[in-house]
Amino acid sequence: MKSGEDIDQIKEWLGKSYVITESIFRASKDGFTASAFHSKCDNKGACITLVKGKNGGIFGGYTSVGWSSNGSYGADAAAFLFHVTKKAKLE
Repeated sequence: MKSGEDIDQIKEWLGKSYVITESIFRASKDGFTASAFHSKCDNKGACITLVKGKNGGIFGGYTSVGWSSNGSYGADAAAFLFHVTKKAKLE
């Protein structure tokens, strides 16, 4: 993340008072595979995913439905994508 200002922007988009406390997965440390991601992220509840692109742009998504490897999909009316660098939220 670039700054506390970026975190404040994400919290504003969430529309709730969240405390972002920990990172549970980092591909550069944990591995760039789906199995590595799911071993760390499944069944953890609501999730904010952040990605830093090669050009330095920061983007990601939010879901209130936790990740799972059960082979099915779940709907989430609260989910959205965002681009922090451009201050854009896509619903």
